Amino acid sequence: MVDKHPQFRKSRCLFVVRMDGVWIDFSYQKCLRAYIREKYPSHAERFIREHFKRT
Repeated sequence: MVDKHPQFRKSRCLFVVRMDGVWIDFSYQKCLRAYIREKYPSHAERFIREHFKRT
């Protein structure tokens, strides 16, 4: 579900809604960063710096 984030009112956020009804904000970019850091630790920070720039 996409909705306004309760902490960051001006941004939209992707939420995963669990079976018990609890909403959890989900960031695919954070997941990708964590995956890259785990799988490619020696190259991760440079790759993230070059390819995950904020615009």
